[in-house]
Amino acid sequence: MPRSLAVRLLILLTVALLPLGLVAVYQTLSVIRKAEVLAHRDILASTSEAASAQIGLIRQAHGAAYAIGALAIELGPGSPECQAVVARFIEDDPRFVFAGFIRTDGQMICSSNGEVVDFSGSSNWASVMSDPSPTVTVNRQGQATGLSVVIASVPVFAADGQLAGVASVSIPHSLSDLIFDRNIEGLEVAIVAADGQILSASTGIDQSSSFDALRIIPTSLTIPNRGLTIDAAGEAGVATVSVVPLVPGETYVVGKWADSSGPISGSVVGSATPLFPVIMWAAGLFVAFFALNSLVLRHLKNLRRHMRGFSVNDLTDSYVRLDGAPSEIGEIADSYNALLDRIKRDRADLSESVREKEILLKEVHHRVKNNLQLIASILNMQLRAIASEDAKNVLRRVQDRVMSLATIHKLLYAETQVEFVRADILLTEIINSAVNVGSARESALETRISLEPIDLDPDRAVPLSLLVTEAVTNALKNVGTGKDQERYIEVNLKQPTPGIVELGIVNSCAPAGRETEEGSHSGLGTRLIDAFVAQLGGSIVTQHEERRYSLHVRFPTSGGQLESDEAA
Repeated sequence: MPRSLAVRLLILLTVALLPLGLVAVYQTLSVIRKAEVLAHRDILASTSEAASAQIGLIRQAHGAAYAIGALAIELGPGSPECQAVVARFIEDDPRFVFAGFIRTDGQMICSSNGEVVDFSGSSNWASVMSDPSPTVTVNRQGQATGLSVVIASVPVFAADGQLAGVASVSIPHSLSDLIFDRNIEGLEVAIVAADGQILSASTGIDQSSSFDALRIIPTSLTIPNRGLTIDAAGEAGVATVSVVPLVPGETYVVGKWADSSGPISGSVVGSATPLFPVIMWAAGLFVAFFALNSLVLRHLKNLRRHMRGFSVNDLTDSYVRLDGAPSEIGEIADSYNALLDRIKRDRADLSESVREKEILLKEVHHRVKNNLQLIASILNMQLRAIASEDAKNVLRRVQDRVMSLATIHKLLYAETQVEFVRADILLTEIINSAVNVGSARESALETRISLEPIDLDPDRAVPLSLLVTEAVTNALKNVGTGKDQERYIEVNLKQPTPGIVELGIVNSCAPAGRETEEGSHSGLGTRLIDAFVAQLGGSIVTQHEERRYSLHVRFPTSGGQLESDEAA
């Protein structure tokens, strides 16, 4: 696989595109971080904007409380003029339902309704006195008005700097809830005290359970002046919540987005944005590899397939055709096809040359056979002219040897393969010819021939044919002539193991022994047989019994001599 062109291209493309992908991922993450910062700022701004009217109303209430406190110090808290001014203030501004000044002993002696109310027993009064500061509180049933109100209170100090009391202005919840800006879709806003108490809400003070469930306690958070955005867990899940200081340390504006997953973290596109460069990188790899595969690799695979299917015997399916391949690859395919054409022409020329050589070689063998037959005919003519029987026997033996050679050359030009000779066909013809001539004087000669089909090269076939000629001729002369004598000749040729040939010739013989005329085993025939066995590189074993004579020859099919164990 590492050596594959496709794998190497993928690795190179990956290395080439990876820096761009990393830069794209880094830039995308930077953009996302900046977008989140801007989104959080937008959330805070939207929260402040949604409660801007409510914030202004509370700030105006604080301002009115400061004015009433200053007036009470100037006119005297118990003076009729203080009562008249505060009452006229409430009459002139319908947004407020009550205003009054409370002395440090908890007695309200200057109020808009003229009543004297004792707050000293209130649970909040002690905390107000211990830490005098502007506050915004909620009273579901005000002591002075009996209404659910939001109370804006401020400390009042005398000219000597001593705490003189607390001035407060009450805003009815019905008005406070009404003036929340509802134009920002998906955003709910509430005014929350530092301890988490909800002072008013855009959903109404009686329907603020969604804010209660968030349990936003500003004092438990570190809230900067510009505000803070957090993910708060509620009954409906995690919600994006913004907290903006209204009166730092005292009152805060809390915004809750209707989408519980938040405007940034809940965006599918926003969460998947960092994957876009990775996806584009993978898509670039795919497109580049697809283009390379379509333009290059596909054609190279097709070319390789045809090259692998190359066959010298049949070039038809080896030619390659590349449709739509680039010119460079097309030139390679054309060169390959031209090479196939050249091989085809060379093969045709070689076949024609081999055919011509085979014809010439067969013609040579044919001519040699004719010449040998001519020599045999001359010897036959000479036989007719010679009166001596011994001389005739000698010439007949020479004639048989010449005809054996002629038979070999006849087979060489008759067969399609001139480099091999079928030993069984050759020996069958030689044996039949010798038997027909040698047994003419006698009858009742039984020939037992068992020859396996064995291919021999001409260098082995020539000495083997001459050996068989001599052995069969000797066997025919000594086969026995008694009337009751069984007369037979056995010739066996087999290949017991690859590369080894065994020849066996057995004949019957007269009880008195074998004849000793010329050509017998005690004369020239025996010496010729030994010489032919030596040419074959084999070994010979003879055995003469009372009525039987056997000759066994063992030789290799190829050049060389038998090993000692093979000869045994």
